[in-house]
Amino acid sequence: MFMMFRIGLNMSDHHVPLADAAQEVMTHTTEFHLWFEELVQGDPSVDANEVWMHLDHAEWYANAMLHGGTNHEGEYIPLDDPLLHEEINQVLILLHDLKEIAHQRLEPGKDSAIGSAIDQVFDASYNKAMEQAQEVEETLRQAIAQEVRNLGLILGAVVFLLVSLVIGIGFIFYKQEAERKLLEEEKLAQEKRYRISIRTANEGYWMTDENGNLLEVNDAYCELTGYSREELMRMNVADLEARERADEVADHIKDIADKGRARFETRHRCKDGRTVCVEVSATVAPFDGALRGFAFIHDLTKRKIAEQALADSEERFSLAMEGSSDGLWDWNLKTNDVVFSKRWKSMLGYSEDELENSFDTWERLVHPNDINKAKQAIDDYLSGKISKYEVEFRMQHKDGHWVDILARGRGVSAKGDNGYKRLIGTHVDISERKQLQFKLQRQANIDGLTEIYNRIYMNRKLEDEVQRAIRFQTPLSLLMLDLDYFKQINDTYGHQAGDACLVELATLMKGLVRSVDTCARYGGEEFVIILPQTSPENAMVFAERLRQKVENMVVRYDDQSIQYTISIGIKSLSQIEKQSSEELLKGADNSLYLAKQNGRNRSVSYPMVDPSSE
Repeated sequence: MFMMFRIGLNMSDHHVPLADAAQEVMTHTTEFHLWFEELVQGDPSVDANEVWMHLDHAEWYANAMLHGGTNHEGEYIPLDDPLLHEEINQVLILLHDLKEIAHQRLEPGKDSAIGSAIDQVFDASYNKAMEQAQEVEETLRQAIAQEVRNLGLILGAVVFLLVSLVIGIGFIFYKQEAERKLLEEEKLAQEKRYRISIRTANEGYWMTDENGNLLEVNDAYCELTGYSREELMRMNVADLEARERADEVADHIKDIADKGRARFETRHRCKDGRTVCVEVSATVAPFDGALRGFAFIHDLTKRKIAEQALADSEERFSLAMEGSSDGLWDWNLKTNDVVFSKRWKSMLGYSEDELENSFDTWERLVHPNDINKAKQAIDDYLSGKISKYEVEFRMQHKDGHWVDILARGRGVSAKGDNGYKRLIGTHVDISERKQLQFKLQRQANIDGLTEIYNRIYMNRKLEDEVQRAIRFQTPLSLLMLDLDYFKQINDTYGHQAGDACLVELATLMKGLVRSVDTCARYGGEEFVIILPQTSPENAMVFAERLRQKVENMVVRYDDQSIQYTISIGIKSLSQIEKQSSEELLKGADNSLYLAKQNGRNRSVSYPMVDPSSE
């Protein structure tokens, strides 16, 4: 009888509450998923803190299953089954991943619209977390069933040893207690589902089966359509949909099930014959062992201002996001062992068995110039100097090239220990983003035809050089040059030939300037050369050398030989007047005008410098 008592006590006070906790994990995760979708879509009635609270509650119940805990529902005794420990740890990891992805979706500028890559990752993470929690619940239910069977076997054995009446009473008592717990669990699950409906009191809500039959509705939707709850519970979505035929509704439901969720505008039929314009936010997810459809129905006739705000928030940005999911890593800080996921290794070109799971592997592959920065970020996070671990560095691919990596991580604390026992995180390949940033930066600074700097970059550079020359009292000269009779070149040889002349001139300038000099295309056939630490006399020497080389240069294009000349205007910075960059440009432009007026193919400086005297 003592053994029978132990089994019954273990079943009623241990396994059944833990099964309740598993149900709580699924319920709070479902509530988080539903309300987070509304938060992302800009619903002003959703409290962000309450949304995140659901995910925190889910994590609390999962931790209670591992380490025990007490709340208003009672006490949870920690599990001692290693297999269940591993399954619940996986639930915690998946909940953490879901939270991380949710935070990413709220980042400014992130494309979180329906069908986006981050949207699909979010739904996949949610489904994985729910499936893992359901496995835990099923395992616990099987444990309860096994305990009940064990109780029956022991009862049968005791019948031959003790009075059958006493044993029968004990068996009935504990069996009834287990059944009562299971009935209470089902009752709590029904109450949780009902709370979801109650919380949407300001908007219409329904839950359907996979065929579109209504299983639950709330008061707001009854008020919107004029139907009673009993009437709606006998209806299908097709009975309410005013824009689609029944077969189209069935196809639409299947499409939403394939995508996971959808947001669309339609019209619903009311009992009095009216149709009302509504916006439906629909989600399909597993619930209570079956596929269920959840939908929030917004009355658009009452929410014109909110609709405009929603339209503004749904602007889509076309950003290329290629590649697979992130690489995962799990670092045991006590043993220094690291586990890398298959994707983590394949991101660097390795198969799963080609890299050892150790901290030395990561340290060896990080770029030598980045390793100190990467380690410092880890130290700062573990010591509490920074609130999150996030750092960029390069890692060597198997074929030798370097992969740009964005690393993020989060510490896991040991029970009763202030420090972290593990650091878990992800690696994201951001090489394409880096390349795009470099390309955009280059496009912003480089002229597309001549491959020298453009006017925008030149203006910034000239301003910096003027300030530097004034600060350190050093000379600075500016050359502005123009191709003589460039229109005639275009008219005679064609615009492509004219472009070839511009490219040849730019190439010649790049070969003549120093590393500290800057040559840029100012616009059309005009160019500018910035000469730091160059006096007016030396600027004239350089200008004449450039002019003479151009005069003697022959551009060959399409079996034609083209020769042309240039006119150059020079303006040097006066330390007395301390001109601005705009004044320096204006002075060089005036000098160029004088060169054109005086016959072209010449260099003119203001104040005047005689080229023949140099």
